[in-house]
Amino acid sequence: CFATYYDFSDQIADEYKSPDGNYFYYGGFEVRQDPLSHHLILWLPSDGGGVVEPEVFTDWACAGGEREGEVCDPRDQDGCGEGAFCRTTVRKSLACGGYSSSASESFFTEQEIAVQQAQSNHDLYPGTFRRMAIRGLALWNSHAFNLTTKDHDLRGRINVRFAEERIYPQKGAGGFDTLFGIPKLLGAGAAPYSENVLCERMVLPQGTRITGISSHTHRQGKHFWYELPDGTHIYDSYDYRDPLNLYLDEPMPFDDPDPANRTLTYCSLYRNGIDEDGNPVPEQLTRASQIEYEVPLFGAGLGIGLCEPIACLNPDMRDVNCDDGIENRAGDDAACDSSPGAGDGVCDACRITGGVTTENEMFGAQIWYFIADGYEDAEVEFPDSISIPGIIGGGGRPGGSGRPGGSGRPGS
Repeated sequence: CFATYYDFSDQIADEYKSPDGNYFYYGGFEVRQDPLSHHLILWLPSDGGGVVEPEVFTDWACAGGEREGEVCDPRDQDGCGEGAFCRTTVRKSLACGGYSSSASESFFTEQEIAVQQAQSNHDLYPGTFRRMAIRGLALWNSHAFNLTTKDHDLRGRINVRFAEERIYPQKGAGGFDTLFGIPKLLGAGAAPYSENVLCERMVLPQGTRITGISSHTHRQGKHFWYELPDGTHIYDSYDYRDPLNLYLDEPMPFDDPDPANRTLTYCSLYRNGIDEDGNPVPEQLTRASQIEYEVPLFGAGLGIGLCEPIACLNPDMRDVNCDDGIENRAGDDAACDSSPGAGDGVCDACRITGGVTTENEMFGAQIWYFIADGYEDAEVEFPDSISIPGIIGGGGRPGGSGRPGGSGRPGS
């Protein structure tokens, strides 16, 4: 994570500004990155908290160009030269959580734009809009990776398009609202060589008009769906690498006074080391040796995401419990031997557990909506969601929420 400073004051016509001149309205955006990342999340100071001035950080330096590493003034947009920019120190910070605590004045942030693809182009539903501060700090969280043998720079950019028609503020729910289902997965992940289905509910405010639906899981997630109260499926997605972003031509209304009739159920099928016919597939098991990152809690040494092996990798011994009874991320390999003393056993298979790496899992719902005229503005509720404070700092809704997959329909 790192911070930059931006100022669009001289670039935006008055017709797109808020009455107080502190915000501008946008109705779409485009994200482009080098093919070294999938996610990109832009965090801004919380709406209503006022402008956070760049002086809260003191470690501004040029990134790239001839002045690489030199001290710079973040207010001077061209001070670092062509192809370079001024930023704070890059620090490991899960989803930028806690990054602002290193500032001289701590501040809260909200997720403004997030995507699941390196290239993403989105338009909000016609007539809906969002707003963004005209100037201020921005925190950038990229999920960079490099599968080559050479060093590369990851470059990313976001362009926003002005909202011509502004009738309804666009809202969103899911993602960080439920911490992507990580807490639920900690106690309900599928055991090795098995599958299970997790479900939760979201209660929509009266007057909701859903305009889009998406989802987010990792590699063990095989089928994600949403159901209406009568059991009708309104969404089905089968590939975690490219989840369906369903954009509706006509908003889906939920006006019934009874909350039960405004409740969606969302579910995901998870398989841990088996195929759809139940045959063992050891290479698709959750394995302790392949999970190296744990999500820190409260800044302490405690964390989640790591797992304790309880089953053998060799399928012929899959019914053997090889848990050694010690929290050491290792099991009793000898219990998995094909014959006593053979030395060919490996105890490494775990239950699916919640976390932030591909080897961990998530259970993330996502909808975009607006509230129709004549109804009270309210937020979506998640009555089944489990909360563990401290997993990811920040979060929240800038009139929306954590939003995997962008926040609108594909742009033209």
